[in-house]
Amino acid sequence: MSLLSFNWNLDPVICSIGGHEIRWYSLLFVSSILWGWFYARWVARREKVPAEVYVPLLFWLLVGFYVGGKMGYRYFFSTGSFGGFSSFGAAIGIFVAVWVFSMTAGKRSNLSFLWLLDRFMPCGMIACVLVRIGNCCNSELVGIPTDLPWGVIFERTGDMAARHPVQIYEALVFLVMGLLMIRLYRRRSDKLPVGFIAGLSIMAVSMARFLLEFVKVDKIPVDIGQFQLHIAQLLCIPLFLFGAGIFIYALRRK
Repeated sequence: MSLLSFNWNLDPVICSIGGHEIRWYSLLFVSSILWGWFYARWVARREKVPAEVYVPLLFWLLVGFYVGGKMGYRYFFSTGSFGGFSSFGAAIGIFVAVWVFSMTAGKRSNLSFLWLLDRFMPCGMIACVLVRIGNCCNSELVGIPTDLPWGVIFERTGDMAARHPVQIYEALVFLVMGLLMIRLYRRRSDKLPVGFIAGLSIMAVSMARFLLEFVKVDKIPVDIGQFQLHIAQLLCIPLFLFGAGIFIYALRRK
């Protein structure tokens, strides 16, 4: 155990009102939804599209996020249960939701699938920052033991070993990428081909997630010849290829 490790013992429950617990994770999740709405209004003003056009999109995003996350947990990780949540399933659900919107309400306003992804991928990244901070508040998704000075002892897990704060690593990746993509959208969106920002974002996040899986616990190993990867890393591969396909398509259209 590192002598410089940090002890984390935050109560995940903020308070109880009428017998109902108010948790940090729930508060941060709701904050991510509010952030999405304000971001959508900002995009609407910038693109001169009525904000009301995006109301169905936010609805479909929430449905895709929840249903995809639950189904991904059951089928990707072979649990046979809908009790958990998979970020990979949520990502697929969100992509499907954006596609459904682009083919229905979005089509009437000439908002294509890639056009929407370019504008809302950065928003989703910042929302993921809040969700990962919520995971940290719950002392879940912890990393493997480490002797590094920023190792964290998650006391509520009952384990006094200093571990990689993987939730914070991922939150930082999402924050940096989200801010960079927002800056790119603000300054260069009129000069970049449609799909450039979305493809670049998806590739960067999938690569970061692939690497961070090496320092996570609760991994499901998969043997591939002489190599061993984890199921989450295998899921990163088609996600990266999806982003690469969008990115190459965008460059060829330039």
